[in-house]
Amino acid sequence: MTIPVPPLRGTRVRPDPPRPRGASEAAAVVSGLVLSSLAVVPLLPWLVDMPGYHAVIAILHATVCGIGAAAAIAFGLRPVLLVASVFPYCWLVVPSVYQISHELAAWGDNTVTVDFSATLRAQIVLAVGQVSLLACYAVVAGLRPPRGSREWTLGERDARRLITVAAALTLLTLVLVPFVVSSAGGIGVLFSSRGDFNQALLNQGLESSNRAGRALIKTVPAGLATSAALLAIWTFRSRPPGDKLRRGAGWVFAADLALLFVTANPFVYSRYQVLAAFGPVVLALVRSRSSRQAVVWLAATVTAFLLAYPAAEAFRLTDSADRVANPTLASKDFDGFQQTINAVSYVDAEGLAHGNFLSSGLLFFVPRAVWEGKAIPSTFPVASARGYQFQDLSMPFPAEAYLDLGWAGVVVVLGLLGVIFAVLDRAWRDQSWLAVLAAYLALAQVGLWRGPFGSLAPVFGFAIGTLLLGLGLAGAGLSVRRRTRHTAPHPH
Repeated sequence: MTIPVPPLRGTRVRPDPPRPRGASEAAAVVSGLVLSSLAVVPLLPWLVDMPGYHAVIAILHATVCGIGAAAAIAFGLRPVLLVASVFPYCWLVVPSVYQISHELAAWGDNTVTVDFSATLRAQIVLAVGQVSLLACYAVVAGLRPPRGSREWTLGERDARRLITVAAALTLLTLVLVPFVVSSAGGIGVLFSSRGDFNQALLNQGLESSNRAGRALIKTVPAGLATSAALLAIWTFRSRPPGDKLRRGAGWVFAADLALLFVTANPFVYSRYQVLAAFGPVVLALVRSRSSRQAVVWLAATVTAFLLAYPAAEAFRLTDSADRVANPTLASKDFDGFQQTINAVSYVDAEGLAHGNFLSSGLLFFVPRAVWEGKAIPSTFPVASARGYQFQDLSMPFPAEAYLDLGWAGVVVVLGLLGVIFAVLDRAWRDQSWLAVLAAYLALAQVGLWRGPFGSLAPVFGFAIGTLLLGLGLAGAGLSVRRRTRHTAPHPH
């Protein structure tokens, strides 16, 4: 069953050229079987060393991720679903199978070898979340070929408004850059290491408790530049060649790209901040939609999340002798499964948080002085209850939903996420105004999966808010025109 999402006012559906009956569905089934097998086959050497219940849940989780990846490339690229299937597979499924079979765990915690009940329930939490997301996505978007697509173009008035907003965001970023440089103690520190950068901020009196000051340095400039770049790209794509507004959008984008190399470089900013800044820009520039391009994106995301993402940790190390990546599947780079076990154990001991963690993350902009009961990021109490001496941990989104609302929360929250992802992927196919958000969230959703929501929501929440504000000010989408395409009639 497919629930249609109504188009915006003033648009019409352009039917796709007819296809041989059943050919597309058959191709999708084949790709689904192939990717599901490819998701499970690499795990077989470890699955044989796992207890039966653990192995069954692991196979289910891997298969669902494979089906999601197949659906994301079968009928043209669906970037949001692609990342929502590939990242959990690379960061949760593969490490969990490795850790259980080898009786190892992240942070040296031996929970997987001691508390089998919590370990099994943690697997189920993650698998149920993935199933709920894919099922709700399928209900809204459908996993069949689209009946038609809409092609959009901006009118001159809307394009002028949008590029004005993008230029204003770029100018605001430019105003903040001197403050960032001075707070870091010079431009050289911005390209040294994360340790040196954080020490420079401490020397300037910007402690970790000074959230507003640190946000003006670490979050706001990159969010503004990323939003401006995406708006400029969309304007550029929506205007004909040679148009003066198209040229203006190109210049604004060039300025934003230069600013991103200062405000989101991998030397002093976290891997997630770098990914959330440059990833959406690359996706929007390429604007891949075909199935062939989707296969390339599939290979690229698997490589990035399984190998490049942990290897990028070397950028933050101060000692050059330590700049050797250690992407072991039981290292802290793959601690999501261990933290899910810890979340299950925490609920057993302390009970549910009744939505406090998720609501505090959603309302990240409300200061604690106003909201006294605002929760700290969920990893802090969970790590403390576990006896850890550190809190720089992850908390997968399904685990945080379980912390807050139990099993019902996992189903409902991840299902709602699937609905949102389906709407965004449809916008990406049509390249409507919501395609800007699709480009951003396709990569920025890694912060949702990694967590904790309370720590990373300010990063992607600020960028999303800026994009929505920019689109609202520009009035984009209210007077768009359909871009017509002339296609040769398909022989019957």
